[in-house]
Amino acid sequence: MTVYGTDPTIEQVQTLVDTVGAVDPTDPVATWRKIVAAFDHHHVPTPFTIRFRPKDIAEVEIDGATLMIDTADISVSQPIVDGTYEPHLLAFVRGFLKPGMTFVDVGANVGLYSVLAAGLVGPTGRVVSVEPNSENCRLLLTSAARNRQNQIELHPLACGTERGHAVIRTALGSNGGFIAGVDDAVLDPTAMVVAVAPLDELVSGSVDLIKVDVEGAEALVFAGAERILSDLRPTVISEFQPEMLRRVSGVDALDYLQGWIDRYYDIHHCHRETHELMGIPNPAAFLANYGSDLRIEDLVMRPR
Repeated sequence: MTVYGTDPTIEQVQTLVDTVGAVDPTDPVATWRKIVAAFDHHHVPTPFTIRFRPKDIAEVEIDGATLMIDTADISVSQPIVDGTYEPHLLAFVRGFLKPGMTFVDVGANVGLYSVLAAGLVGPTGRVVSVEPNSENCRLLLTSAARNRQNQIELHPLACGTERGHAVIRTALGSNGGFIAGVDDAVLDPTAMVVAVAPLDELVSGSVDLIKVDVEGAEALVFAGAERILSDLRPTVISEFQPEMLRRVSGVDALDYLQGWIDRYYDIHHCHRETHELMGIPNPAAFLANYGSDLRIEDLVMRPR
């Protein structure tokens, strides 16, 4: 069999066996969706785009609500189905949000946190979802309609320091990210040009909790949210990976952490195993023992 116009390597064949698994010979579209999802971003980026059909999505129950997921998405949807997707952060959000609160979900992806939050804040609350991937937006809107969650407000764009545009890498599958520092980024076969707006311009009124998971663009998002952070003082959840922060935001990990201290926030590490919030009073000491720059953790910042 030929994959993407070339014979697959042994490793790629193993990926096909382990990740793609059984295919339906009567449904070539489903077969190609599985193959593209298994290889794009990781092995062989391509210009193929195959959007999901009604038969390609499935329902997952989240605290009594219905979340629509793409059955070919192995990055986020499959771990959600397996119950292994970020249980530590889900526990924190469940414990934090109350009826009437406002939750801002930047990098909403397929809508897991937005749908969960809508149930927690109730009809008197508000959920602001920001997501540049159109396929993810389709899933999120479908979930919101299925659950009659009118409190979800979707912005199909990316957040940054100012209004403009960005180039993101996204093909089949839910994960994507900014392509930074490359003049010919728009020629990347998986590139999409998306609108960008500062969070300060998107959100008005009170904000209680912000979650930002944008593959290294976190510093750019918060640079465009200084009004919200200084005036409204929400609690903040941020994905943290030094390599992506440096490559995408152009910000050193220590400077990123120090920025939160300068904003008069206390920084905590949300432990994946115990779900505990572990204080980080000394960012330099935390980073000295952090290990690989590729390690991904989740931080919770609380206003003083």
